[in-house]
Amino acid sequence: MINLTEEENDLFSKIKLLCKNNNLDIIIRVSGGWIRDKLLGQYASDIDLTIEGNISGVEFAKIIAKSMNINVATIKVNPEKSKHLETSTITMDNFSIDICNLRSESYAINNRIPIVTYGTPKEDAYRRDLTINSLFYNINTNSIEDHTGFGLDDIKNKIIRTPLDSYQTFSDDPLRILRAIRFAAKFNYTLTFDIISAIKNREISDKILTMVSRERIGIEIFKILQFPHNSIIHAFQLITDYNIHKIIFHFDHNKIIDNNGEINVSSCLDSLIRTANYLKLINYQSSYLFLASYLLPLIIYNYRDGKSDTNIIYHIVKNSLKYSNDYSKNVTDICISYNIIKNILELYKNKTYDDCKIKTHHFLKKYDNHELCLILYESQNESESGLVNDYKKWIDDEKIKEYLNKKILNGNDVSKILNVKGNILGKILYEIEEYIVLNPNVTSDELLLWLTENKLKTYNHHC
Repeated sequence: MINLTEEENDLFSKIKLLCKNNNLDIIIRVSGGWIRDKLLGQYASDIDLTIEGNISGVEFAKIIAKSMNINVATIKVNPEKSKHLETSTITMDNFSIDICNLRSESYAINNRIPIVTYGTPKEDAYRRDLTINSLFYNINTNSIEDHTGFGLDDIKNKIIRTPLDSYQTFSDDPLRILRAIRFAAKFNYTLTFDIISAIKNREISDKILTMVSRERIGIEIFKILQFPHNSIIHAFQLITDYNIHKIIFHFDHNKIIDNNGEINVSSCLDSLIRTANYLKLINYQSSYLFLASYLLPLIIYNYRDGKSDTNIIYHIVKNSLKYSNDYSKNVTDICISYNIIKNILELYKNKTYDDCKIKTHHFLKKYDNHELCLILYESQNESESGLVNDYKKWIDDEKIKEYLNKKILNGNDVSKILNVKGNILGKILYEIEEYIVLNPNVTSDELLLWLTENKLKTYNHHC
């Protein structure tokens, strides 16, 4: 039995009263994840309503909107975004509600976009990805409906099962492989042998490459990256165990520059586990760090991407997962910074402080996400945690961050004094920047004196 909150009870009472006042002979059910989450004691503000009767979901939504004086939006059929039947969306009593009709689905060969028609509650339940998502809550009778006969027991016994044969389910829509893994990791449920066998079938899993857009794959992985630490580890463990990683993080091995053989994927999983466990310890959550830690072992590979070369991590995040340029750059920068930080810490440990200051300055200036870079390094090298903390305190004590953008002389001033331009000017400005880092309290007169005494003879022949 589902225990409704006061707000949910009021919402459903209003909807039933609307049906009565408008003489609508229909059955209204809540479907999918809301019932699952309620049974698990979790709050859900998103509600999917299905309509059974002689009215469409769109028409019913318009009646609600008119009666309650609220707006309604209609989402047209858009198979590429998994919208296979016209759906209306309203916001009512702080609930986001999607309304559509019960449906039945069939699939053409090698096409994950279904042919959709109106259906019965049983047909609608069996066309869903997993039994735990196939339950209905009948608003009319205030009762749960389990048309597959497995949904309630699978939630109780913590099992991930497909309503129909897993081979056929995944063959029709191979994205459901990733959804099965995601829900197994999210709830710490066990995949059935039927599901595992289907995932291990290369004919089925390879269909992800040909039938599922990279955007949809990226969405599933991004949802996983929002999980708690242990659930992320669980998901990537399953992805690795069932050899799905090569499909998710897909790239052409022939385009790797200086390819030294097969990439050791177990090292990717080990890297993720180290970082996830560390982030759990310090109570920190970052999708950037989770993904960067998994891809970190690949940092040694460059990739021939069209006419230009790029790091393979950027290629994977941008093209295999279809994340934004900024997101892809951030993940790549966090990984690239790993060896930079390693070298800087070696300078600090050896008390080569001037060089350490200069390297730190350039590191902080180049990487806006330097805090994440340091966390990744520390998570991979917990034995150096004390060294990293000392180094971060040293950065604050030396006030290096305060001088990141300090300018005493601008480019025009230097160009006039030394009569230099172009690359030579750029190099001098770089050296001035480093001089300020080592002499943060230098005045403009002192800097000018240093510049004329030390650089004039060196560079005036370039005028």
